[in-house]
Parts: sequence; C-alpha cells; structure tokens
Amino acid sequence: MNKADFLKSWRFLSLRSEEGKTFWRLGTLYLLYVIPILLAGDAYIDDLGRSIYGYLGGTNNGRPFADMVMMAVNFGKNLQDTAPLSQLLAIGLLAYTMVLLSRRWYAPLPGTLLVPCLGLAILPPFLLENLSYHFDAVTMMLALCLGLSCYALPEEWSRRGRFLYGVAATFLVLGLYQAAIGAYLSMVFVEIVCTRGGGIWRRMAERFGALLLAGALYKVMCSFVVHLDDYSGAHAQMVFPMTQEGIGIFLRNLASFGGWFGLAIASTSRVTFVVVLALLLYGLWHFHQEKRDMCYLIALAGMLIGIVLPQLFLREPVFAARVLISCVVLAIFLGMLLSRAIQQKRAAALLLLPLLLSGFAGAYAYGNVLHAQSDCNRRVAQQIVSDIGQMDPGAARNDIVIFGQAPSAREREHAKAKRPIIVAMTPIYMNGDWMWGGILMNHLSARDFHVIKAQEDDQAWMKAAQPCLTRDMYRIYLRDDCWIVDFAPEKRL
Repeated sequence: MNKADFLKSWRFLSLRSEEGKTFWRLGTLYLLYVIPILLAGDAYIDDLGRSIYGYLGGTNNGRPFADMVMMAVNFGKNLQDTAPLSQLLAIGLLAYTMVLLSRRWYAPLPGTLLVPCLGLAILPPFLLENLSYHFDAVTMMLALCLGLSCYALPEEWSRRGRFLYGVAATFLVLGLYQAAIGAYLSMVFVEIVCTRGGGIWRRMAERFGALLLAGALYKVMCSFVVHLDDYSGAHAQMVFPMTQEGIGIFLRNLASFGGWFGLAIASTSRVTFVVVLALLLYGLWHFHQEKRDMCYLIALAGMLIGIVLPQLFLREPVFAARVLISCVVLAIFLGMLLSRAIQQKRAAALLLLPLLLSGFAGAYAYGNVLHAQSDCNRRVAQQIVSDIGQMDPGAARNDIVIFGQAPSAREREHAKAKRPIIVAMTPIYMNGDWMWGGILMNHLSARDFHVIKAQEDDQAWMKAAQPCLTRDMYRIYLRDDCWIVDFAPEKRL
C-alpha cells in the first residue's frame, strides 16, 4: 500500500468531529437497548461450558478467526467470562459501522434526528440472541460489521481497491461467523435500488466475484486449518439445488426460516407493523417518482432472501434466532427510508417514536424473561444435584438421562401470547439429551455430570421400576450406573 492509499484508508476510517459525536450518542442508545441483557448477567448456551472450562472451539466450527478474537480479548487461550466486555465491544462496533454507512446511504440530518434513524439497526429481535452471548457477541458482530463495511467505502476508491477490500472482508466474515455473510448479500440489493446512474451490473459482478473468491480462499484455508467436529460437520453439508432432494430441502429450509420471521411478526405490535408498512409504501412512492418502483420491489424480495440464502442450501442448517443476524439490513433500509422522509418533511420524525419504543419494550421484556428462566433453570438443576448428592454421596455415578423438559418460568409462559419470539430465544437447558443440562449441573456441583442419550427401552423399564425419589416436578430413577430424570412422569403411566 502506497502513501496515497494509506491516507485514503485513514480518512475513511477516521470519524470527523460531528461524526464522533454521532458515534457516542449512538453507542449510548445501543447501550440503553442492551442494558436488560447485561443486567440479566446469565451465561447463555455455549457460555455455560466456556465459563468453567475455558475452551475455544471456534476452529472446529469453521471459525478460526473467532478463536483469534476471543484470545485477544482474553489475553490468552484459557478463556474466562469477562462479560459484559464482549457485548460492549459488539455494540461499539455496530455504532462505528453505522456512522460509516451514514455517509453514503442516509440523508444528511442533524444529529438529533440522524442518531435515532441509525439506532433502528439494533432493533431486529433476532439480534438479541447474538448479544446475549458473553463470549461470541463480539465475534458475531465483527463479522456483521465487516460485511456491512464493504458498502460504506467511498466512491473515490478505485474499483480494484473496493474489490480487494470486499475479498478480504468477506473472507474474514466466513472465518468469524458464517451466517453473517447474509448481510453482505442482502446489502447488494440495497445498493441496487439506492444507486443512481449506470454501472450497477458491473458493481454486482464485483460484489459476487469478491464473495466467490473469498469463499474459495476460505475453503483452501479450511482444508489445512479447520477440522470440523461432528456437530459442525453435520450442519455444514450442502445439497445440489438442481435435484429433487435439493429442491425439497431448499423449500423445507425456506419454510422453517419463514417460521422464525412469523414469530417476529407475531411479536410486533399493530402500531409498529402499521408504521413499518407505511415506511415501505413511502419507499415505493419515493422510487416510483424515479421510475424505479419495480426495482424497489425486486430489491425488497432480494434483501429478504439474501439474509438466509446460503443457509437454504444446507442439508441441516441451524434454525435459531442468532443465524438471522443479517436481518439488521432490513432495519438499516427502514432507517434509510425514514431519514429521507424526515429530510422531506420533519414531521415524519414522529414515526421514530413507536419504532424505538416497540424495540426497547421487546428488549427489556426479553431481558426480564431471560433472567427469570435462568433463575428457574438453576433452581431445578440445584435441586436435582442436591437429590443425587444425597443418594450418591461418593459421586460414583455421574451419567444422566433426561426425559422431557424442565419447567418453564411463569414469565416465559406469559410471554408466549404477546411475544413468542422471546420464548424461542429463552433456553431451558435440562431438555432431553441436550448437553447443556449436564453443564448447568456442573456449574452447581463439584461433580462432572454427563447427559447421555436414552436407551430404546428406558421408557418401558421406567413403567415397571420404582423411582428412587419423587418430586412434584420430576422423578429420579437409577438404572445400572445411570441416573434417569423424568420431567414428564404422567406421560409414562
């Protein structure tokens, strides 16, 4: 890199005086949004294991760069829970990236109006799960921000420079958190509809070319560095879409991810839904004025599909809120439309109020339900640990089979009707053969419990056997050297 290119890069990365103020205001807004998650303070899924064993494991999941970031944050390989540091870094990265994006895509507005428009980016409910992780929050958000940053590059950069940056950024995204590549793909359609003048087909070719080259480099790297474990290997298998099996899997995945979008819509208030619909109709009118209404509709469909496109071709994708991290692009696009509406008529700023209130209410409700369920999880696990400890004080038997699911907190049950997306993101760890039930028990014990799969005849055996202990929530059996915890005894009578 010569001196001129270095200066261009430095100017791009540096925030000017007013932009610096926008960054701090936006960061404060994001901080207020995640406060309930930070206050909950509970280890979330993978955090359970990492917080007591300190392992990395990202490389075995195809994310070697995630391991590097975690080691940097923890100053070494033996990880310790430093929450909320990772989450604070995550929202700082998002705020910084949004300020960079505002240069190209948002209408020039005073800071008091621009900040809430940029603030909409953090409101998609799926993002709450990403921000709940004590260790992975920063790596997930870094992947998202790298993909988004490709679309913040100034126009005066050379085509070659933009292309190489795109290759490097998407290569890093794949090595940090593969699901975030959907943001890069989805932003292609934002660029299509928002870029005036010619050269859009050339720009699209460069975007997809950069991704294909990065994907090839990632595959080469993985062949030398990455050895996928059984879990990751199963979820990384792709199918050829032009076969009957491939088409069936594609449609199945599309329906499954559509169900997650359905949960988000069902959790949205009518007022918020009307505001979002009004903004989309404004966008249609705005681009109709430029005789680009059909392009607008195609771009909207492209944004939606782009979010999950790579995952639609996986044989067994992970169906979880966190893999929909790229939905941030939809919120960014709404913020862009709203900034343009406010530029034309300041009264449109009133639309910010229901959007922000709805998002904050959802985040705060999620934080409270997450904490309530975590407390419930720990109480149940502590009781089982205590019961087994009394029956086996020598800690000779540590294998456990779990039937059914531990109780759901009443706050979680209450959320089902109004915000079902919250229920989907609030885990109950003692649930069948899910390994995290045993890890949670290890948090509360000096023993080393292991949740194992049930034998085919365990249920039939329980019908004839007498439990060692019966409580209102569960029964405990001992078969050979394995404990059986049955949370649904009435179903086996």
